[in-house]
Amino acid sequence: MSSRVTTAIPRAGARQAGPGEIVADSDYSARTRFVRLVALANLASQVVPALLLVYWLAEGPNRFLVGMSTSGIFLAGVLSFAALAATRRAPLWAHLVLLAGTWFFGTAAVTLALAPLGEAAPLFVKSCGWVMVAAWFAALWYVTLAGRDFSFLGVAAFAMGSASLMAAGWAFATELTWSEALTAAIVCISLVSYWVFDLAMILRRRRYGEEVQAVVDLYRDLLNFVGFPVRLLRIRKRSLREPFTW
Repeated sequence: MSSRVTTAIPRAGARQAGPGEIVADSDYSARTRFVRLVALANLASQVVPALLLVYWLAEGPNRFLVGMSTSGIFLAGVLSFAALAATRRAPLWAHLVLLAGTWFFGTAAVTLALAPLGEAAPLFVKSCGWVMVAAWFAALWYVTLAGRDFSFLGVAAFAMGSASLMAAGWAFATELTWSEALTAAIVCISLVSYWVFDLAMILRRRRYGEEVQAVVDLYRDLLNFVGFPVRLLRIRKRSLREPFTW
């Protein structure tokens, strides 16, 4: 009775994963494990600023922020993201300290920006929150269960579809108008698109052993959201300039 031992053959042009290896240069299985770990860790970490936002938007705790300098909070929020962007190669402890500061000051700035809108259109703000929650759970479910079948298109489709269904449900079940529901869905879909795009780009920037730094990258790159459409257009123009080879 004989037994046959099979060895996985790596894809042509790919290298096996190892410490210090650029993630994009490794084989498919290693890349998938890395991106799923980073995605799950980032989704879990998003609970912290989300809870802060809900807590500060409440009537009582919101007085804490109102008593502070509004301009100072906005400035601190921008500077916290800028500090993250400027310390991409900093030690691990610096990443964690700056991330904690960004959670606090960045969420405080968002809270002050949303507070007037929450008073003028509370139903719309509440629906936006639940649309975000639906997208978050869909992304978490897909990343957790997809396994080797994980794809960026798949997680985007699940998150966007769930966000759209939640927005439609609010329009059907409440007095939320369809235009408001569409706005909530578009805001969420835009954020999901950027999150998935940045998650894919991290594979070329980070190496194995830099999983925590990759998680922080998804926060520090939020300042690049303004230039996100420009980056997509540049990719299209660059692909047209470069000759295609079979």
